[in-house]
Amino acid sequence: MLCQSEPRAHGVLLVSFVLPVALAHMAMWHPSVFDRDQQNVNSNANSNPLENMEYDMWWWHNNLNYPPNVTFWASKNQKLGLTKNTGTVFEIPANGDFDLDLASNRAWTKWSRSGKYPVADPRAAPNPWADSEFASIAYKSNRFDIKPEDFVIFTVEHDCPARFLQNFSVPNLPACPDNLCHCAWFWIHKSIGGTDQMYMTPFQCNVTNALATAPQIDYANARAPRKCTNPADCVQGPRHPMIWKVNSQDDNMPELSHFAPTYSILFGFKNGAQRDIFTTTNPVPSTNKAIPDEVICSDATLNPKKFGYRLSSNGKSSFDPSEQLVSPSGAFRAVLLGGGNLVIYNQSISGPIWGCQCSRAGSGFKAEITNDGIFRVVNGSGIAIFQSRMSQNFGTAPYRLELTDNGVFVMYDAKGLDIWESWMWDGSDTNGFNPLAPDPSIWPTYDDLAVAASTAVIGSHPAVYGGLPIVVLRFASAGELVQNAHLPHYGFSWFDERLSAAARYRRLYTMKSELLVVILALMVATGHIAMWHPSVFDPEQEDNNANGNANPLENMDYDTWWWHGNLNYPPNAAYWTDKNQRLGLTKNAGTVFEIPANGVIDLDLATNRAFTQWGWDGKYQVEDPRASPDPWQNSFYTNVAGCAVGIAYKSNRFDIKPEDFVIFSVEHDCPARFLQNFSVPNLPACPNNLCHCAWFWIHKSAGGTDQMYMTPFQCNVTNALATAPQIDYANARAPRKCANPADCVQGPRHPMIWKVNDQDDNMPEPGGSAPTYSILFGFKNGAQRDIFTITNPVPSTNKAVPDEVIRVKLRCLTDASMSFVAHVYLSLALLFFTLHL
Repeated sequence: MLCQSEPRAHGVLLVSFVLPVALAHMAMWHPSVFDRDQQNVNSNANSNPLENMEYDMWWWHNNLNYPPNVTFWASKNQKLGLTKNTGTVFEIPANGDFDLDLASNRAWTKWSRSGKYPVADPRAAPNPWADSEFASIAYKSNRFDIKPEDFVIFTVEHDCPARFLQNFSVPNLPACPDNLCHCAWFWIHKSIGGTDQMYMTPFQCNVTNALATAPQIDYANARAPRKCTNPADCVQGPRHPMIWKVNSQDDNMPELSHFAPTYSILFGFKNGAQRDIFTTTNPVPSTNKAIPDEVICSDATLNPKKFGYRLSSNGKSSFDPSEQLVSPSGAFRAVLLGGGNLVIYNQSISGPIWGCQCSRAGSGFKAEITNDGIFRVVNGSGIAIFQSRMSQNFGTAPYRLELTDNGVFVMYDAKGLDIWESWMWDGSDTNGFNPLAPDPSIWPTYDDLAVAASTAVIGSHPAVYGGLPIVVLRFASAGELVQNAHLPHYGFSWFDERLSAAARYRRLYTMKSELLVVILALMVATGHIAMWHPSVFDPEQEDNNANGNANPLENMDYDTWWWHGNLNYPPNAAYWTDKNQRLGLTKNAGTVFEIPANGVIDLDLATNRAFTQWGWDGKYQVEDPRASPDPWQNSFYTNVAGCAVGIAYKSNRFDIKPEDFVIFSVEHDCPARFLQNFSVPNLPACPNNLCHCAWFWIHKSAGGTDQMYMTPFQCNVTNALATAPQIDYANARAPRKCANPADCVQGPRHPMIWKVNDQDDNMPEPGGSAPTYSILFGFKNGAQRDIFTITNPVPSTNKAVPDEVIRVKLRCLTDASMSFVAHVYLSLALLFFTLHL
């Protein structure tokens, strides 16, 4: 298996490093970790993301009852010769540093088989590297008493995860009660990587070298982090971990899907030790802050009616369609349109840059801020059609809302704390900020040692000051690859800054087949895949390194998820004709994909166009794109679940709805290869030689994510027989699960629409139970030959209900009981004959 492979050379070591990073599933590994699978050297369960789970499932990664096994780890560490910080209570030196192992699997760390890392330098990392993570601590010895709000973040690394062994610095932490605290490593996958997932690994810890004069963490005034587009608005001080997308009751972050909160400058986190978390350093004011005067834009062109930019819960608290908000410089204005749609306009381009997308029928709409800290749009009956998330009673009243010169709404409380913001119009809150940028110069520094008048140390460890002890953090999974280099999310590169992006890919293409299994397994493990071809609808079709079409469709309105939001981006015939000629691609290379009736088609499946023949140079990055690991098993196999291709017999794409598609081909072990073939049934000809097709896949829940994928493309059925039957669209339906194969209803079925939104979904399965194109949902492997009017097995009339056969289970009787029963029956028989004499 992949995770058991021994490294060969530095080239393979880099591949090994990139692989866990690209997987995007990650955990911390150490003998102190709570883990039901801690004796398994090939364990990966702790690296699964925490998403759409009830409290008992996500909290503590559901491992509260699985503390570290002292006996097992003492024996194993002795056998492996590991001695440094190897106990089941992780030592965190105050004012020092520590190392953690971070990986998608224990096998990638020294805590597995050999006691050694699988790479030559576990501290090495590409530069730049884009992401961030942190560690937090709860000063409670009994883990069953700990709640999410008992954790406070004490260290952050902006460019993490980026290496197997990651260094974290420690502030002036006080000693733990009874020499035992509980810590946890947290990470949220940045949305630009394509997934919205939170990770948590709890572990036992103890603060060593603690100074007797160390201040206490200000738990009483800790709060959830909040976004701050303007660094001057960032509220620092003690903050809890970000709880996001586990469930609506437990989440403490208001960000929507695909706007993942991050442990970064954008949320006010300095890089390194968080020295603002103590009672002596917390910068949050204890009293209300004076509200600055509202300086109204005086430009007669930008603000002719002298509108202000502020609403206040204790002043002017609302505005209606006859009014506006205009930012201080006049660069932006907020308007309440008909139907209650609240929109922000950039006046320099005269176009909308943000909207609540909350338009409804009715009248009397107004935008208002309430006394308890909610910014909302209500209709004439007072019913809210839009409101700020998680701002109610967050902070201290009164509240105010301002339209800033950054083009966003910002809500402040009485202390001047930024408690809610709208998302950034230019996308900088998801992909525009640089995790390697220095901390803003406007941010103050905090001296958490100012109160430490002596170097007295609590505990048995000698004082180490000046030459501080170092502890390290290890990683072995991965989020996204280098953002600035725009590399594909499951690709391998040598990260040589002297090479162009194209040269990096060509270098990648020269890798031999020994890496094929690694690449394929990685492609499926990332879980973000699309079909690539000149016939595909794609706003990035001229980008050789495009990956937007591989993003999952989850929690979106209809116009965003349907057609992958690409209805207005049809194939560019002129571009593809020229490119295919240059690359020498001729087979089925047009902008209308040819589907031979009763034949076979090949689809290119990848997370990035660069990994297909339609990318840089018309070649695949592997010698055999049809190959797949054999056996296809373990954690990689759990992701595949089956892919499908559907067809809509309409030439005008704007007339097509989800129910116009019918699935005509399914492959159960897909995605498992770069080039996947699908067999085609006896399809009829298309109207005007143009149909529309789409590739569909739902990521199996066992793989850790619940996500649907769709790639629409232009198609035409070739070689169609004149006698071909029509697809029975009139009687097509959504698939349904059938645990008993005898109950499976086949016939024509629409694609599975799942978890895009409650209105459009056609599958009833809850989160964590993804529907799949498999036997479990009645899909045969290969061409679906039951979809036609002459083959549809669904009866046209009602079916007789079978008789209800009730089974009676008789108890076993003792000899005495049998004698009694026999006596009763004999008596009844005698009575019967007596009555009939």
